[in-house]
Amino acid sequence: MFQLRPRKRVRPLHYTEDGWHTLDGYLYEADKLARCVQWARRKYFTSEFTAFASINFTEDITAAEMKALWPKVCRYLSNKKVVALYVCEASRRSNHFNFHMLLRSRTPDLLALLKQATKTVKTNIKLEPYNPGEGRYTVRYMVKARTAKYKNGELVSRDRWAKKRVLFRQILKMRKYGFIGPFWPQGMNKESVWKEIVAHERKINDGLQQPGAEEYAREMYELTQGFFSLSRVRRSVGYFGVPSGWVPKLDDDLVVVEDHDADAEIPTPAAAKPLPQKPVKPLWKPLRAVEMIGVMKDRPERPAATYGPLMTTRCEPPDQTARPPPRRVDLEGRRSKLPLHLPF
Repeated sequence: MFQLRPRKRVRPLHYTEDGWHTLDGYLYEADKLARCVQWARRKYFTSEFTAFASINFTEDITAAEMKALWPKVCRYLSNKKVVALYVCEASRRSNHFNFHMLLRSRTPDLLALLKQATKTVKTNIKLEPYNPGEGRYTVRYMVKARTAKYKNGELVSRDRWAKKRVLFRQILKMRKYGFIGPFWPQGMNKESVWKEIVAHERKINDGLQQPGAEEYAREMYELTQGFFSLSRVRRSVGYFGVPSGWVPKLDDDLVVVEDHDADAEIPTPAAAKPLPQKPVKPLWKPLRAVEMIGVMKDRPERPAATYGPLMTTRCEPPDQTARPPPRRVDLEGRRSKLPLHLPF
């Protein structure tokens, strides 16, 4: 019932694969359906999903028999006010049909209703409450959309359900997914929801093309210290835009200072003016030369007295009214011609 070696692409690259029977088309359609369901839940549904059910057919049933049986099951559940999304796939090990159901309605005794609807064949039914914490993986698991897997912050696998992905043979003409009851919001379907997603993504892409968007996103990412991923911050900046008053920070290593006067001649510095000389304060009492009396003829000359920094001698005129000094008498009884006191 399934392809052992799925085909990758049938149409040229400028065509979008729109089928579930090629690998590229399957990945596109699975991602499209999962995103439409998540968008409708976030934007239009007022309550969470209620339950997740798996119906495994344990009997060997052909594709023709299943196409006749499953519509009866859907009509029975629809009459019981059940609202759900279902996805059909084949088991790789047993080659049996499996159905996954995501329910929106709060129908009581849902397990009993599922067993009653499929009582004509042997089945193994598993019903569990919907976990909102893992809700974003529920639909992607149902359709086996390409989803990355992380463990302790490290990328483990880029396609966590690649080994479980099974493509039906196109000749069987099996329907991959369907709805029971009014699953989509009133007046909407999958295509209308997809148009809103396309418009939303186009707005984000146009916003990221604006000048300064990448720098602002990087600054906000560093400001939050990695609390939000860089991809999430970029999408937020692309949708809401860059604030009008925001100015990017300049990196000191990237600032270039243009020196237009680099080739100009260096001017010669002007000669420094001498500092004004301050007058030296004169001494209040001048120094007097030392008086010496000569006794011997061969006595050396008197040293000059010092007056400040200059060498000067005493040259005062003699006092005419003064008493003349007595004459000098030598040892032989003769008077000396020189006075005893010589004025300097």
